[in-house]
Amino acid sequence: MIAQICEESKCTGCLACMNLCPCGAITCQEREDGNVIPQIDPEKCIECHRCVQGCPENHVKEKHEPRQCYAAWQKDRKERKYSASGGIAFGFYKRWIQNAGIVYGAAFNEKGILTQQKAETLEEIKKFRGSKYAQSHTGFVYSDIGKELKKGEKVLFIGTPCQIAGLKAYLGKASDALVTIDLICHGTPPMSYLEEYIKEIAGAEKVDRVSFRGEKDYHMVFYSQDRVVYSQRFRKDLYYTAYLQGIIHRENCYKCEYADKRRISDLTIGDFWGIDRKSLKVPYKGKISVVLVNSEKGRKFWDP
Repeated sequence: MIAQICEESKCTGCLACMNLCPCGAITCQEREDGNVIPQIDPEKCIECHRCVQGCPENHVKEKHEPRQCYAAWQKDRKERKYSASGGIAFGFYKRWIQNAGIVYGAAFNEKGILTQQKAETLEEIKKFRGSKYAQSHTGFVYSDIGKELKKGEKVLFIGTPCQIAGLKAYLGKASDALVTIDLICHGTPPMSYLEEYIKEIAGAEKVDRVSFRGEKDYHMVFYSQDRVVYSQRFRKDLYYTAYLQGIIHRENCYKCEYADKRRISDLTIGDFWGIDRKSLKVPYKGKISVVLVNSEKGRKFWDP
């Protein structure tokens, strides 16, 4: 049996290994510290080593120096209201769907767990709006994307840099039909931390959605079927404060190799902190997104 897929402290929890395993020998297990780490079932393992060979932490990743940098925002004021930064991610999702493509992003499921999910309609992409300050569970989303690409579908995937690395490791080779966009990531606390915090604050209330940014910017808001269960400004919320101070992230986040000006994806998006608004070609006082164009595919996506 394979003893270890990669050094545990480097594991990002991307779960490319679980998607690659041909015999279902790998499952994700939660450690005492809340981090999700893949585990191998010795009864099922056939020692094919696909998990070790495919793990993005075991080989050098191709990264790109950004070619251009843009300040951008969603023109639709209503959409900006419900989005983080300038709402550019939602704009990307919307355009891709309108051009008959499939999109993947992070959203809370019916149990209130943050997962990577697929969307095929304009209504479905609304679940992706806003920032989520916890680690989304990828499950078998890479396998699902691989199947869609084989069917000839066009796919847009937005996630953390380590999730992009996991997707690329699973696919093995680039596809012209896939565009990847990574987020400027502050770190990802284990989802179990947020789950425990919700239980502590909301008690018996069934929370099915959490918002950190959006309509109430920089507020921790718990929803139950669109009803507000809890709302608190970030400076007064313990989870939010701990996140911003960087004390509850996964172990690997503190030595993240993707926290680099060279990027793993076709485009990179995030908040455009510190921008001189006098430099904008169009006067604007609202929230602004930064867009880094990192590859030729990213350039074609940004400026078709």
